[in-house]
Amino acid sequence: MDERREHTRQPQPPLHVRANGNLFQSHEWSEGNLLLEADGAYTIGALITIDAVGLSKKRLQDIGIRGRVARVTDEGAAAIDFLHRDDQAASVLRELVDGV
Repeated sequence: MDERREHTRQPQPPLHVRANGNLFQSHEWSEGNLLLEADGAYTIGALITIDAVGLSKKRLQDIGIRGRVARVTDEGAAAIDFLHRDDQAASVLRELVDGV
């Protein structure tokens, strides 16, 4: 199977994410998408604003990324594809990837 991913997935450490004002954890993420442990909070096609991310709930960095739910797992996790991220958000994500 061909690997078509533009960005390398980061399975660890977990990324803490504030999306639409709610705090979630992502166990798989990259510079272009993430998988939120959302307990069924989102449906396919839903638009999401990722407000902040970080490696700790206490040290979140504010960002503004618009995303869309591409898929929902049987367990209720939501796969979010980034639709728009500005240069500042891209920089924060690159720093997190480089820090892993």
